Amino acid sequence: MQPVAVLQGVPAPPPVVGYNGSTSGADNNFITVPFNAVGFNTSDIQQIVISDGGAGTIGWGTEAFDIWEGLPTVREGAGFIYWDSSMDLTGEATTYYWGDASGVKANFSIAPGQGVVVNCAEDLTFNTAGDVPMNKIEFTTIADNNFTGNPFPTAIDIQTISISDGGAGTIGWGTEAFDIWEGLPTVREGAGFIYWDSSMDLTGEATTYYWGDAEGNKATYSIPAGQGVVINCAADLTISIEPPYSL
Repeated sequence: MQPVAVLQGVPAPPPVVGYNGSTSGADNNFITVPFNAVGFNTSDIQQIVISDGGAGTIGWGTEAFDIWEGLPTVREGAGFIYWDSSMDLTGEATTYYWGDASGVKANFSIAPGQGVVVNCAEDLTFNTAGDVPMNKIEFTTIADNNFTGNPFPTAIDIQTISISDGGAGTIGWGTEAFDIWEGLPTVREGAGFIYWDSSMDLTGEATTYYWGDAEGNKATYSIPAGQGVVINCAADLTISIEPPYSL
């Protein structure tokens, strides 16, 4: 996924600070960060906080962060490990942190709407906090799997995710697919949809592209805050995700 005109350090809208939590499944967890780092319009890897409720089982090299893309492949330079503070050789860490294989704390920005993969044990807690993003998210696709998700701290409907080919008429004929991956990974049952041209709607109600089932029935599907999703499509399309609230 290639973010469009989104750079660390660009001023964000006036901040509204929020907080979100979820529970991990075993193996690969596909998530987004539904908050910006405070004062920025990107997220920071350190905003993803993992908890085992104080059991002391985490932070010893078993929780990993990656970005997947394409076939999928793992993005070079985007792999990190969750460490206990005692692993920080500088002695500055006071809590768990993301770092490289040597324990050096990571400085890594996550583009708005970028899906990431956290591999860990099940029944841990993911917590994120920061500024509430207020603007529409847009990015340019790569071929095959684009890992994105709900980048807002409240649920969105699948129809708020749109795809554009700039009016070329190449999309909407069954070649753009939506799924949720989890675990090994597997595809979540009941979460697979296709992007259709309005002419595929047998009810005649659709006036634009829409997500629907294999028969063309329009989908009603809620995507929780921070849930990662996979959109499989051609390269050089534009994906837009509308915020579920108004400025």
